Amino acid sequence: ITNRLTNISGSSKFLERGVVAYSNAAKVEILKVNEDTIANNGAVSLEVAMQMAEGIKSISGSDIGLATTGIMGPTGATPTKPVGLVYIGICDDKICTAKEFRFGDDRLLNKDRASQAALEMLRRNLLGISYDD
Repeated sequence: ITNRLTNISGSSKFLERGVVAYSNAAKVEILKVNEDTIANNGAVSLEVAMQMAEGIKSISGSDIGLATTGIMGPTGATPTKPVGLVYIGICDDKICTAKEFRFGDDRLLNKDRASQAALEMLRRNLLGISYDD
């Protein structure tokens, strides 16, 4: 997400910071995700995505927090969490929510699709459009 945003000249006017919290420990230490949430739901879950978005919003002092967690592939899948499963969380002062996405088997394509979907959620948030339309 941050890579795409910083491709825009002048992005420092709207981007405070980006964090790659890849490990569970980083999610807990940096973004303040609750360890019990990870233990009970897994790192790839709606609940963790929401807490990650809440965490980046809080530590950055930004108006909106946006986060993704997923299984990009080709490894890492489980019987209940296939490759391509991604959760995107978004938090502002009014709402904190997350949405599930299912992409394909291609790691790079999944990363691209996840960042595009996250930016679409951000666009909808800024325009006051429902995430479910």
